[in-house]
Amino acid sequence: MKQVRVFYYLFVLNMTLAFLVYFLLPDYRHYLIMEDSLIENIGAFLFLTTSMLAFIFFIKNQKNRITFIIISALGALAFLDEISFGKRIIGYDSPSINNKTIDSGHDMIDVIISSIKSTISTTQILILVVVLISFTMPLLYKYRTNIHLTFKKHKNNPIALMLFSFFLLVGCALLIDLELLQTSLFNLVMLEELLEMNAAAAFLFLFFSVYHENKRADHLKQPAL
Repeated sequence: MKQVRVFYYLFVLNMTLAFLVYFLLPDYRHYLIMEDSLIENIGAFLFLTTSMLAFIFFIKNQKNRITFIIISALGALAFLDEISFGKRIIGYDSPSINNKTIDSGHDMIDVIISSIKSTISTTQILILVVVLISFTMPLLYKYRTNIHLTFKKHKNNPIALMLFSFFLLVGCALLIDLELLQTSLFNLVMLEELLEMNAAAAFLFLFFSVYHENKRADHLKQPAL
């Protein structure tokens, strides 16, 4: 659990510092919101670091190799997504769909959401949401005991906590990117970049959690002297 606590401390710290800079030092805001900003580059570096570390342990370890190579591959893919697959480095022409330039994963999601909005009315979307909730709620109630036991089992599991943190941060960043969350208090681009950077940090700590769990399992299997 130590790595989980460290991640949460770092999360609160970097979010607090970023908002202090944004509101108290407006001359430095561009470092937080511009394209290829410091925050975005840190996120890309964290994904690349995770990918490289996981690949090293994939080569060195005989156990959990599939887990390590999956983490390595996803880290590499996320790194490429953060740098727009090298577009701004190499300068190639990205493909486009419906006049939307595709140079990252969330651009594809933007295209899908835009296509849905253009073919389905808001009323139809609301009806669909109500129908989904109507089907989901009875299932949640039926399996509430299993859900509770699963939550109780994994609430102190570092791997589960870091996975949850990663997907939560990515999901929140995606909501901002799709303009489903809006506010006039500050530039949401900064918050999106911060969430993506912290998602990268969560991914790195997920690797550490897998590594420590692997190490702990090996220690428990060692015969007592």
